[in-house]
Amino acid sequence: MNIHHIYYAAEVARYGSINKAASCLFISQSALSRSIKELEEELGFQLFIRTPNGVLPTHQGQEFLRRAQRLNDQYIALREQYYTNQQLPVVQLSFAAIRCVIVELLLIQLYRRYQDRQYLNLCVCEERVGKVIDYVYDGLYSVGLILVEESQREAVLQKCRRRDLAWVPVSKHPVYLQVGTGHPLAGRAEVSLSELAPYPRMAMVQDEFETTLYGSHIRGYDPGSAARRIVINDKSTMYALLTGTDAYYVGLDLTNLRRGNSDVRYLPIRDLQASYELVFIHLRQHALTAAERELLADIRSLASSAR
Repeated sequence: MNIHHIYYAAEVARYGSINKAASCLFISQSALSRSIKELEEELGFQLFIRTPNGVLPTHQGQEFLRRAQRLNDQYIALREQYYTNQQLPVVQLSFAAIRCVIVELLLIQLYRRYQDRQYLNLCVCEERVGKVIDYVYDGLYSVGLILVEESQREAVLQKCRRRDLAWVPVSKHPVYLQVGTGHPLAGRAEVSLSELAPYPRMAMVQDEFETTLYGSHIRGYDPGSAARRIVINDKSTMYALLTGTDAYYVGLDLTNLRRGNSDVRYLPIRDLQASYELVFIHLRQHALTAAERELLADIRSLASSAR
């Protein structure tokens, strides 16, 4: 078994057809079929079932391909970084990041900076905190950008240290009460937590290191802290509820970095001390490229304007 066997099998699974995969790989169908057969003989089981409409993975094939895909992704990333880029003057930048408007603005700035280059390879993946850490550790993306809630900071930091990831703090951001402009509290300069009791609270549940998106701090229904609550997982739904009901949201939202939201008020909470930290991560042994150093400088600049 060699890396080409794995690469070819992953491509066949991707296209669901040996003919289509062979065409995209620029090899003959017979050569690809022979490679798959060699791999199956070495493994001792059939990877694919041939059907009139293409191929489907067998049960054992699914398990093998699930593991092989990760290795294949790493192989492609290595090939791009250490082979393709050595042959051509490619501006290469791959980073994984949490979903936020900073990523949108970064992509625009990066493209404008390098738009005159003949070869440009910008690869961005927006994911949850845990996934971003995994992708950088596995080498699928060279650098990452995560947003860490204060109470989760130590757990996330320890996970990064165990994986030998460099932790580069960028900025800290406080959380706010967010309500629609028609909300009874919208005209206040600041509020206290006790004043929120009569109103329903919104929460956006996320992964283990991002218990609620941008900080609603609710895990499970607790009538003592919020008699009425609305659990969602989409920001557009959140804004619709903020502008159409008397519900509120407590957390960080960097959307106002782009254009603000004239229908939503952001109010300080005088008796709530909570914040989020924006952190840049990469493998310690990875020396940042010029493009990655410029990316970090861009992140710092954008983050400072969001505070």
